[in-house]
Parts: sequence; structure tokens; C-alpha cells
Amino acid sequence: MQLTGLLDSLTQQPDFKDRLDRVSDGTPWQVVRAARPFVAAALGRSWDGPVLYITARIKRAFDVTGQLPVWLGEDAPVYRFGEPAPQFYERAPWGESAIRSRVEALHALAEADTAHTQPIVIVSARALLQRTLPFAQFRAATQRLKVGERASVERLVARWVGLGYEPATIVTEQGQFSRRGGLLDIFPLSSLTPIRIEFFDDEIDSIRRFDTSTQRTLEKLDSVVIPPAREAFPEAMPAIASHLAPWFSTLTPESDLAKDHLRLESGAPFDTLEHYLPYLTHAPTSLLNYAPTNTLVIVEEAEELKTVVQELLLQADHARQKAVAANLIPPDFPMPHLPAGLDGLLAPFSVITLTNSGESTDPWFSPGERFGGQLKTAMSSIRTRLRGGGRTVLVSQQTARLTDVWYQQ
Repeated sequence: MQLTGLLDSLTQQPDFKDRLDRVSDGTPWQVVRAARPFVAAALGRSWDGPVLYITARIKRAFDVTGQLPVWLGEDAPVYRFGEPAPQFYERAPWGESAIRSRVEALHALAEADTAHTQPIVIVSARALLQRTLPFAQFRAATQRLKVGERASVERLVARWVGLGYEPATIVTEQGQFSRRGGLLDIFPLSSLTPIRIEFFDDEIDSIRRFDTSTQRTLEKLDSVVIPPAREAFPEAMPAIASHLAPWFSTLTPESDLAKDHLRLESGAPFDTLEHYLPYLTHAPTSLLNYAPTNTLVIVEEAEELKTVVQELLLQADHARQKAVAANLIPPDFPMPHLPAGLDGLLAPFSVITLTNSGESTDPWFSPGERFGGQLKTAMSSIRTRLRGGGRTVLVSQQTARLTDVWYQQ
């Protein structure tokens, strides 16, 4: 289903434009839950900058992410900043989808100043609390290659491995690369298609997108941007292995946890690599540190968000105590999450709070008249609205029946 044409019915309303002009006054927008993705899509189309949509619950973040393309189109730059599968302080794989979705969102915000279309990023409280790489480290690890530049194939390959890309015979999915002489294929996490880089000696002769099934060129490029493949860089792990060597020596050598020492020393990717990400972050960095100051932050139900954040931090504190007591993490293990709530972190941005609690004195998208299946009564109400100069959009699974009733009246 595509409902992109309906956005104009909202964005062209004087009331919408007025609210957008005075967004800095902090007045909550009273919008029913079902209408919020529609309103967020309208804001994403109208706002001159990235949009960050924050929800309290993970399931709600999934729901909003799934609905936005209905309003904005399938090609809209909508990103879901995912949550790692394990809880804070738990040593377990993050999952490929979470790793990739997070890097995609970080890259989209990091490159927003040069993007033709601004990104919309949806994030839950759990994902937002998870610390990530400092912005400067992420940008320094992002490669920018241009046709005509000189580059060492060997160094490029080594760098890609160090940033989490995995070698493959044939590139078929994001996060992979392959080499055949002076031909390098890589599938960046920032791209929907893989990239082929052809060298003439040590000079980049061509860069092009290609189709994985046919291997045919889709588009020739002048340049390409390649972000890291994960937040925890394998190339940084040997230093962490050295730091943690005394603690690893206290573990049973045959345990899987103890084997992480050799895995870290190797500088190669492994399943639980992200568990050691906090050692790469000297400051509590989050997704918000990647957002430009012209980002619009949409907070869904601020009080619920605050409650969930407090619950998550309390659970994390208990988990840390248990993990240290069981010697599952070193005593100096940095917090993998932000140390406190989000209030101060939102201060640099324009913030809109969506609520349905009735606390707003300026209701807007609030529940309307209910008809309880009385189709003729509903049609009469719509006719009355139309006579008053209003515009009505009706979405229903009974369109045929409603059409019959409409013409019968």
C-alpha cells in the first residue's frame, strides 16, 4: 500500500505550518497513536534536516519503521537503529541485523550534511542507551575513494578486514568483499548494491555499481563512501587483549570466555566481538552524538520513555553487580550504556513530544466521533463535514460497501 499522496493534505494545512514554525515552544502535540507515523512522515518531508523518532518500546519502533515507507514511499531514507540481542553486560552475539542497521543509521546521520534527502531514524530507548563509537572515530574509519586516485590494493583489503568486512569468493550481501587481481568488489553497509573498483596499476580506474546475480554494471560512479562494517573494529582488539590479559589469566583456560583472549589478539572478527566495544569508547557516546544540530527529535510519550529508561538503567546496574561477582566481566569493564537519562542530551535539538494523555491544551489529532459499524451514520457525518468545506480521507477494509452506502444516500 502506498499513501504518499495523502501527506499534502496535512503539510499544506495552515495549522500544521504554524505548529512547525513554533516547534521551539515545547508544546506537546496531542496525536492519537495510530496517526503518529503519518505525522512523522509529514514532518520528515517538511523539516530541513534529519528526523530522529524515539519510542519507549522496541516493538513500537518496529511498527513505526514499517509504517513510514507507506507514507513516504519505499525509497525513502528510513533507518531503524537496532537493539543488540543481549542485555547490558551479557556476552552474546549482537546479531547481524542489529549490527548492520546501527551502522547504516550512524552513517546516514554522519553524512546528512551532504545528503540529497535527509534521513529519518527510528530508535527505541534500549537502542539509544547503548553506547557506540565516538563520532570522530567513525568518520576517520569511513573511506572515500575516487576515480583517478592512487591506492594500494593490499592496504585497502587489510583495512576492510580491520573494519569488520569479511572476505568472500563472490560478494552477495552487505559486509562482504572479494579480490580478483586488480579488481575489488565490496558491498558497503551504506549501499543497496555492491561496488566494483577496478585498478590500473595502483590507480583507481573505475568505480561502478553492479548486480549480484548478473554481474552487470548498473551505474558508473565518480566516487564511493565506505563506512565500517561494525561498531567494534577488529583491528582495535589486540590492544584490548593486552589490557585484559591479567583478567583473562584468572579464568579457566578451557572456558569459552577465556578463549576470547586469543580471539581479541588475532584482530579478526568473531561472534561476541561487540561485547568489548565499551573499551573503544572513552566517553558515553550515543546515536545523538551523530545527529547534526538541525535534527528534529520526535519523542513518543515522554513520560513512558523516561520510565523505561530508568527501568533499563536499574536492570543494567543489577546485571553489572552479578557479572562482576561471577567474574564474567573485569572489574574495570566500562558501562556499555549511557550513565543517566536523556533529558540533557536532547537540549541541542528541536524536540516535538507526541502524546495522547490529554495533557496538551492544544489538541490536534485526537479521537473523533465513533460510529460502531453504523455505516449510514458515518456517511452522513462525512457529508456534513464536506459541506462545511472540510476534507475527509476514509481508510477502510469495506470500501465497496461504503461506496454503495454513499451513493444510496
